[in-house]
Amino acid sequence: MNYAWKTVYGDQRLYDLARQLRGESTDSEEEEVNAEDDDYSDDNDSDDYEFVNEEDEDDDDEEEKEDALSSEEEDEVKDYKYSEIWQERYKQLKEYKAENGHCNVPQRYEPNKALGTWVRRQRQEYRKMSEGAHSSMTDEQVEKLESIGFVWVLRSKDTWNERYEQLKEFKTEHGHCNVPQHYESNKALGKWVSAQRQEYNLMSKGLKSSMTDERVAKLESLGFLWVILSKDTWNKRLEELKEFKTKHEHCIVPRHYGPNKALGVWVQAQRTRYRLMKEGSKCCGMTEERVKKLQSIGFLWNPMDIFWNERFQELREFKAQHGHCNVPKKYDSNKALGMWVKTQRAQFRLMKEGLKSSMTDERVEKLEHIGFVWNRSKDTWKEKYEELEEYYAQHGHCNVPKRYKQNKVLGSWVHTQRKRYRLMKEGSRSGCMTEERVKKLENIGFEWTLFKDVQKYTWDERLGQLKRFKAQYGHCNVPYGFEANKALSGWVQTQRTEYKRMLEGSKSALTEERVEKLVAIGFTFRLKIVDKNVQKYTWDERLGQLKEFKAQYGHCNVPAIYESNKSLGKWVQHQRQNYKIMLEGSKSSMTEEKVNKLENIALNGV
Repeated sequence: MNYAWKTVYGDQRLYDLARQLRGESTDSEEEEVNAEDDDYSDDNDSDDYEFVNEEDEDDDDEEEKEDALSSEEEDEVKDYKYSEIWQERYKQLKEYKAENGHCNVPQRYEPNKALGTWVRRQRQEYRKMSEGAHSSMTDEQVEKLESIGFVWVLRSKDTWNERYEQLKEFKTEHGHCNVPQHYESNKALGKWVSAQRQEYNLMSKGLKSSMTDERVAKLESLGFLWVILSKDTWNKRLEELKEFKTKHEHCIVPRHYGPNKALGVWVQAQRTRYRLMKEGSKCCGMTEERVKKLQSIGFLWNPMDIFWNERFQELREFKAQHGHCNVPKKYDSNKALGMWVKTQRAQFRLMKEGLKSSMTDERVEKLEHIGFVWNRSKDTWKEKYEELEEYYAQHGHCNVPKRYKQNKVLGSWVHTQRKRYRLMKEGSRSGCMTEERVKKLENIGFEWTLFKDVQKYTWDERLGQLKRFKAQYGHCNVPYGFEANKALSGWVQTQRTEYKRMLEGSKSALTEERVEKLVAIGFTFRLKIVDKNVQKYTWDERLGQLKEFKAQYGHCNVPAIYESNKSLGKWVQHQRQNYKIMLEGSKSSMTEEKVNKLENIALNGV
């Protein structure tokens, strides 16, 4: 046997395989033959003679050359050996998975270091295969590995979360997160915890780090301590804090304090340890003695308290100057105060709803002591109601125009009350409308609709009234403010509005059945604003015709179909429509000058 070849390929079994592949006899077969030859030579060999033939030596060289395998045969043997080893490692990996629940064997896995190296090698070969480079990985091997949940690319985030979960378990068992660096039960966890402190330190210095704000928050939620200090170091930091207090007159050291970054981290750690102590943790590093030392120099466990008290003092000064605490959101003299006041109301609402809030009973008491109002809208409603009472005393009714020049906000407020009342009656969310407010408004004669008797009749009864109007006038275009039945004109306008909403796909009181009933009597849902006859006269000429009508009949309510001047009725109706459009803020041919001229005719007849 070629022993050099044996050294390369490892053992007798593989050598025999190579010989079989070449169709030659194996060493074991040759040994049997040689054994027979030895028996024969023992009987015939002579000790006196030794024959050496040069041709025989040449034959031996030829035999050695023949013993050497071709490159293709060597590759085949190597493949066999690799495949057998691969199967053995794969079997070991399956056993690891069954025991640990995953296939992420550490590279330096103590029980089986070769397995850790093999797993790493599979990922490298897979990457080569994916890149189209030469690789020993096969599709069959990929399929086998993936069938047991093998992960080709280990993500640092996944690894981090796994370690974080292990840390949570450690905290549950031991009551703290101070895992020893050489923790026998989980050495990797101890190293990981140490690494988190190192990465946090790099992050604090503004250097490149794998630590993020999200990870900091998650670790601190477990009570993770970034710095483990000795007693001497603690006292040294306390002296540094005293020097900071002397210089700045407070102990609120920023976390990333430039002149002394370690002090900022230490101060933050004291607050974390104090919170853990209050939660009952025994390994938090905070003691009653240390608490007293820190409090003796004015240390605040919650730094937001100092800012809150400063704003509260500013609010007291505002109250002394203005007589109330309703600081505008955009208060020019102190914009921060306006935002702070808004925040207090928001935090109070969260507190009442049982949600997380910075509001405390102590703060509530302090604010209410100076007359702070939590619900600003309640005060606003009361103010507007009082303004409406004044309007009623002056005008004898509560129908404030939506764009009332003297008080535009009041006009919008009155419009909103009607809208909220309607929503309340429909069972929808009505904002701040209540039965108490409804009674207060009705006490001063507030009308929920501009026509009092709109709700007295059903829809079909109104349709009957419209049919009678049609029989008398020959059309369904009830004039706005129709003297004989003002509510009917409002109802007709409502049908057109609801029809428009229906076409837009919005919620509408109009149904297909009602539409058919209206169409059946010749109802027109869309009226043309412009009429050919209207354009025969100028606006001032029409105004003159209206003056003549007023002189004859004593009013300006020209019927839409006025026999003596059919186009005048339409013109008057158009003026009302254009006026309404102007009040809504849309583009309109109506002007203030025209409004004054029309109102002068109605009042004075001139």
